[in-house]
Amino acid sequence: FYQRKFPRKKGNIIVSFLTRHIAEKIIAVILACGFWFTFAHHTELIRRDFVVPLEYRNLAPAAVIKEPKPKEATVTLSGTQQEFNLLKPQELKISLNMENVGDGEHTIELTRDSLGPLAGLSVVNIEPAAVTLDVYRILTVMVPVELKTKGKAPSGVTIATIRLEPEELTALISSTLAQKAFTIVTEPIDLKLITADTTLTPGFVVPPDIRFPDNKRPEVKVIVDVVERDQSQTSGTP
Repeated sequence: FYQRKFPRKKGNIIVSFLTRHIAEKIIAVILACGFWFTFAHHTELIRRDFVVPLEYRNLAPAAVIKEPKPKEATVTLSGTQQEFNLLKPQELKISLNMENVGDGEHTIELTRDSLGPLAGLSVVNIEPAAVTLDVYRILTVMVPVELKTKGKAPSGVTIATIRLEPEELTALISSTLAQKAFTIVTEPIDLKLITADTTLTPGFVVPPDIRFPDNKRPEVKVIVDVVERDQSQTSGTP
């Protein structure tokens, strides 16, 4: 009856629909935006590059990787923002197992398995895809010392003996040079300066492929024993 007598205007119906239960409508809009952000926005795939250090594990105690050796690689990862949020970039590393690597040159592939856990992310690329390593062992060898002299003993002096202590030095060399013969040579001893029994500690020349334990340069002694000649016999006086 009232609707026939007093019909509502069409505009009032629209306004009533929009203003009725307005709080619930606002909450519904907020929830819809939240669901979109959570499920739609976070499913978008992202790619990111990370510079990752290389780690060499289980290398034999006497083994050495020749420098310069590769120290890092660039890894491209793909995943959602949520997955990247779970990643700890500072913990990323490529771990290479060197347990069965012997002497010589080796090419080792950098694979997904060498990266460890990635919080669900996918590996798109690793650059370089492989590294080439030159591996050798450190050998302990005895290297002979060669005494070098110059000049002659002064008049009236005869050198009875001249000897080295020690005659060999303990040195470290690469296993790739095991068949090579090395010699350590002393700096020249000037015999004309020898007038009596004396002990000298000359320097010596070390081949570039040799180093000493603990990087400590050893000492070499030259021990000289002399005999003074009879001056009258030297001058020819009867």
